[in-house]
Amino acid sequence: MAKKIPLYPRRDYAKKLAKEFLLQSKITSLPIDPIAVCKQHGFTVKSVLEAENTINEFDPFEIRVNPNCDAKTYLTSEGKYLIVYDEAVFSEGRIIWTIAHELGHIVLKHLIHFEQTEIHKGLTDRENEVLENEADAFASEFLAPAEILLGCNCGTKGKIIKLCGLSDEAAGYKEEYLKKYKPDEKYRLINQKIYRQFYSFIHNKEFFHALHYKVCPVCKNYIFSPRERFCRICGGKVTAHTLMEGIIYNDGPEVKTNQAVFCPKCLKPQKQRLTTCSDCGTALVNKCISPSCNKRHDGTSRYCFACGAPTSFFYEGLLCNWENAREKQLSYNLINQLLEMDQETGRIFTEWPYVLNLIKENGHFLLYTALKGSIGKIDYDTLYVYSDSPASKRLIKDNRTAEYIAKQIKRYLKIPILEVLSLEVNADGTVFFEE
Repeated sequence: MAKKIPLYPRRDYAKKLAKEFLLQSKITSLPIDPIAVCKQHGFTVKSVLEAENTINEFDPFEIRVNPNCDAKTYLTSEGKYLIVYDEAVFSEGRIIWTIAHELGHIVLKHLIHFEQTEIHKGLTDRENEVLENEADAFASEFLAPAEILLGCNCGTKGKIIKLCGLSDEAAGYKEEYLKKYKPDEKYRLINQKIYRQFYSFIHNKEFFHALHYKVCPVCKNYIFSPRERFCRICGGKVTAHTLMEGIIYNDGPEVKTNQAVFCPKCLKPQKQRLTTCSDCGTALVNKCISPSCNKRHDGTSRYCFACGAPTSFFYEGLLCNWENAREKQLSYNLINQLLEMDQETGRIFTEWPYVLNLIKENGHFLLYTALKGSIGKIDYDTLYVYSDSPASKRLIKDNRTAEYIAKQIKRYLKIPILEVLSLEVNADGTVFFEE
């Protein structure tokens, strides 16, 4: 039975449906391609030009002749959805937004629930504005989920444009929204699920691929600001304006508020506002060793981006040289590709970095450190773990460790794991597991 259009836009409801649709679509990274998502769900998307070629008629859906219309959505007699959009608009970001907006009409069931839209006529200006605002709220949260942007520390307009592909106007609105954003307690569970689904994207800093300003021509590290005169990883002077794909260096100690979360040497958890480990005296702050500079850096920086001097973590041997770090990262990428192609051991367990974080948050720093950099796969009730560390392999084969990991996965992810096995990759690329 058709419903009446609400008096006011249900923006929170629209954002909730956007989050649910992200989960349902199993999206794990930004930017999001709304056309691909539509096809994934069986919705047909055509440009006006494609529609003209199919029907052999000029602007058959009367989109271009209407200056206030960028797209239209139809529910066919067979119960299928069709989105037709104007590909001639000047902004790629506007096209992305337009299709996500139309997708919002579908997910919000505007063409089914309301009697006015059911017959495609009879909408007053106020009713139309209500539905349009709801679709806009959906598009905003679908293309630029608040929890993910905040998790990536990408709340400014420029970063939102780069990471989500939004237009300048839409990104500006999102920036203002994030400044006032406070998570609603009633959406806590769904927000946790969204964050968990994107955890690998955030934790592994995969968003660096979209945000960078330059790429170091020597070590392929990403440079994010014109103020960075020297590469943080190899110390080379930043000159060439290259925009090739780089390498994400993520091998250093985890740093929050300019301090290591746990000691890089003895692995003991550390209280806030300390500069050295209370147990072994190791430096917890990675800063430039030049007395005239003394800038603080993240956990992976080997050199100061301002003056080029070594950082304290690198100087004290807490970070390996960048050549070794690069080889390790390239090897990790290759192994990940080989494991992804292997069908006999199931799928890549995208939630594995989240599981490792749970292990860390529960205080098992030694286990977390040993498994950091490992890759998980899952096949029904079997978890496979690959690691190039002999110590990690021994831990995985330990029954108590396996039981603890299985318990965490069942508790937090509701996935029953009966067996944890160690994965190996031969020199020829074949994958096998050890009982």
